[in-house]
Amino acid sequence: MPREYLRIYLRRYIMSILVQLLIIILVLALFYAVVIHNREDIKKVVDLLPDFSKIRFGHQAAHAPEPSALVKVIVFVPDAHAEAVRLAIGEPSFSSQGIGRFGESGEAKILEEERIEVTIPRQNLSKVVDSIKRSHPDHDPEIDILPVEAVPGQEPIHTH
Repeated sequence: MPREYLRIYLRRYIMSILVQLLIIILVLALFYAVVIHNREDIKKVVDLLPDFSKIRFGHQAAHAPEPSALVKVIVFVPDAHAEAVRLAIGEPSFSSQGIGRFGESGEAKILEEERIEVTIPRQNLSKVVDSIKRSHPDHDPEIDILPVEAVPGQEPIHTH
């Protein structure tokens, strides 16, 4: 009697494996029929779906915007060295006079300075910054670099 149970169990086990294989084959055949033979129809459906790559969840960082084509470089230079820095920059610039105040609140040092501004293409930035650093009297001058954007509704700004 136990052998008969074993035989029935093995038959059922083999039958269940065969049924599972048949189901897998049918799923693969259906996938092939739908995806491979209806490729164009699937592309049409996919084109209707939203672009999920643009969705941000939680604290995900958004893609960085494209950098502007132009930058404005601003540097403050003591009056006595302003002409040398302007010549080293080698680009059209704007200058304005001012007074710089440095040091502690009780003992401020006052220095007549010139603010030099130059608007340049981004690809010239390294060259201009290097020129400023070589010609400026301070060992490590403070240099401000700002992106230059067009006013909405107006043509982009051009240099030269």
